[in-house]
Amino acid sequence: MNAKANSLRMELVKKQNVDEETNAEIRTPSKKWRQMNAWRDYMSHEIDVSKELDVKFNFLKIHLMSHWVEQIRRYGALQQKSTERHKQAHKTKLNNGWNACNRNLNHLPQVITFQGRILCFEMREVNL
Repeated sequence: MNAKANSLRMELVKKQNVDEETNAEIRTPSKKWRQMNAWRDYMSHEIDVSKELDVKFNFLKIHLMSHWVEQIRRYGALQQKSTERHKQAHKTKLNNGWNACNRNLNHLPQVITFQGRILCFEMREVNL
């Protein structure tokens, strides 16, 4: 991904240099400054778009964030999009199980067994 972005950046810099050479005599310092800023913004945008097209999201939170800009522009601020519930679920399910295991090579079954026991106690409490 970085290699593609670097090659795209090099192409855009070459185009910028050609543009500067062809129009060098008609530019004032203020025009040169504005064009330099415009080229910088254009290059940044093109590289971001290139990176977005190449990215394959493996994490749900990151994938959801890719849709937020469009959704916020379309519907305004999103009230119900929060990652706090996911963080809390991770903390209670995995971290507590990890803290209860003896951290040897077969820690995963211990974490799962611990979580199963917690759920059994919660169901028993609800039934009572």
